[in-house]
Amino acid sequence: MPAGMGTLTALHKLSVFIVGIAHRASVSETKTARLRDLKALDKLSGRLHIKILGEMKDPLNEAKEANLSSKHGLSQLLLEGNSDAGKLDEAVLDGLQPPPNLRKLRIEAYRGQRLPTWASMDSLNCSLPNLVVVELSEWGSCLNVPLFSRLRSLKRLSLDSLKSVEYMENSRYDASPSSSSTSFFPSLEVLELRSMDKLKSWWRMEAGAAVDAGQRTSSSTSSTEVQPQHIQPSFFPRLLKLEIRDCPSLKSMPLCPNVEELELVGVNKELKVLTTVVMPREGASRLKTMRIDDIGGLISLPTDCLRGLTSLIIRNDPKLLDLSSLAEVFRSLSSLESLEIYYCNGLRSLHGGLEHLSSLKKMAIRDCEQLDLSAEDKEIGMPWKALKGLQSLTLAGIPRMLALPDGLQHLTALRSLEITSNYELMTIPEWINCLGSLEFLDIWQCPKVKTLPEGIRFLTSLKCLQISRCQKGLTERCRGLNGDDWPKIQHIPVVDVRG
Repeated sequence: MPAGMGTLTALHKLSVFIVGIAHRASVSETKTARLRDLKALDKLSGRLHIKILGEMKDPLNEAKEANLSSKHGLSQLLLEGNSDAGKLDEAVLDGLQPPPNLRKLRIEAYRGQRLPTWASMDSLNCSLPNLVVVELSEWGSCLNVPLFSRLRSLKRLSLDSLKSVEYMENSRYDASPSSSSTSFFPSLEVLELRSMDKLKSWWRMEAGAAVDAGQRTSSSTSSTEVQPQHIQPSFFPRLLKLEIRDCPSLKSMPLCPNVEELELVGVNKELKVLTTVVMPREGASRLKTMRIDDIGGLISLPTDCLRGLTSLIIRNDPKLLDLSSLAEVFRSLSSLESLEIYYCNGLRSLHGGLEHLSSLKKMAIRDCEQLDLSAEDKEIGMPWKALKGLQSLTLAGIPRMLALPDGLQHLTALRSLEITSNYELMTIPEWINCLGSLEFLDIWQCPKVKTLPEGIRFLTSLKCLQISRCQKGLTERCRGLNGDDWPKIQHIPVVDVRG
């Protein structure tokens, strides 16, 4: 960004402000924008993204000269470092104190070890009391995070790749016996914790110390950790969505009794669904959507916790060999409308559970290398015959699928069928004409399918047919008036054929 931006004192909108030019030694500092150029731009409003690409001779003073705290019109601020050549270090972040009216703050690629003064201890509650959204990403060295739990307006907190943080807070929120449990994150609705390798627990506490109902402690905490006095029950009173991904050391969390959407992927096996979202003594939860990579957490839930579940995603669980282990669970899923199973390479059969999912409307099976769907046909169409309400089906990346299961012809309510990345699939069956409600058919990357069946003529409800990255012979047969398969599909309003 060129120098001289500081003269634009009437400027109201400046979406991106780039400081320096990385790896361009030939460009003089006098020709590029510096942080001090922001000093007089007090009329800025809305969103500002400050991207630091170059080094600074006096980073603290130059950052202070930007006078960000006086720009009361700003509602969103993104501070982004880049590489070691343009790092967002302690001095720079210390000087870039945001304005107090800020509602959204995102900080990327912070290289410092300590928090800036305006965010340390309980300072954030005073300096930025109106924050609604906070996103921190790629803080490789910082050992702590600000005390977010006192921010009364905070609704979304996203922490990604904070590699050195072990605890979110040093002690349980507010040691005073008069403290109200509702003071702990009173407005937070969405919490996302991703790739925090060293995170052990929310609070630093002694190994084996008693915690409030529904809590669990790490069995390997240090003897130097402090046990707070007068512990009050602390839980997220309004949290609706909780995502914890790739946090292998995390063993306990505050209770989240109102969570409706839960993702636990790549977490420590001691972090259980049961002790995270189920209210003690009540034995119930409000879960509607779950994404997990360990079916053990699902099996451990009481039946009453499952009745409201409408969406379930199971991915990358090597222990899932067939669905019979989930039969009892599936019997309780009377409201389940969507089931997705991804990257479960040990899964060999769908037998033993699907027939209980009478409310299922959407199903997707992707990248399950050992799955043999032909085994289901030996049960006279089971489990497909029971899925009378299924409207959407995706079968993708199933290398052992040579033909579509005959049981699919019982899916008379099916509206969407996606058959993708099935390299061994030989044919589309003639019985496809049984799918009278089908409106969308996608055949993608199925190189051994050579022709379309005659039965496709009778799919009068079909509105869109997509064929792409299949055998050249198939695409030629389906293209234009001269294609051999064109008479079979000419009644379809949208036909999209690509090589």
